[in-house]
Amino acid sequence: QDDCDIGDAGFPFCDGRDEEGEEDGDSSSGTDIDQDIDQSNECGGSSTCTNEGNNVANVGGDSGSGSGSSSNSDGFELDIDQNIDQGNTCSGEAECSNEGRNEANIWEDIGSGVDIGQSIEQSNECGGEASCSNEASNEANVFGYPTAADDEDFSGVDISQSIEQSNTCGGSATCSNIANNVANIG
Repeated sequence: QDDCDIGDAGFPFCDGRDEEGEEDGDSSSGTDIDQDIDQSNECGGSSTCTNEGNNVANVGGDSGSGSGSSSNSDGFELDIDQNIDQGNTCSGEAECSNEGRNEANIWEDIGSGVDIGQSIEQSNECGGEASCSNEASNEANVFGYPTAADDEDFSGVDISQSIEQSNTCGGSATCSNIANNVANIG
């Protein structure tokens, strides 16, 4: 085992690091945030089943004021991936719902690049008199980045948002989908 302190890259899993890996970790000035949620239910009779998933990533700033943004403005890269996968199999008089929300808030001028990927997949298989619903929302707010009017090189923000919803309904089942993608930059 090598010495491993709380300030070391990879803490607490520092054991077995090689020197090259340490150098690579120190030289890359980027942050990766991966958030995944998988939820599923099988419901019958008169049961009520609900999946609720929320991924939230907040980067930089002090209450949205953007203070401290200059410290990371030279070459700092940010990669945020948020994924939610929800499914229900419902029969009888069951009530089934999926609610998913991805939110990324950035208050810092990252300077080099911002890559935000948000995806939500929701599905229901409903039979009998089941009631099934999907509700999904992706929201990306990049407030610290220079506006397009102020910066000719405004190509550093990449936002990809996707929502896939499906219902297979039979009998007297009631099914609904609601989806919303929002991106705010400026």
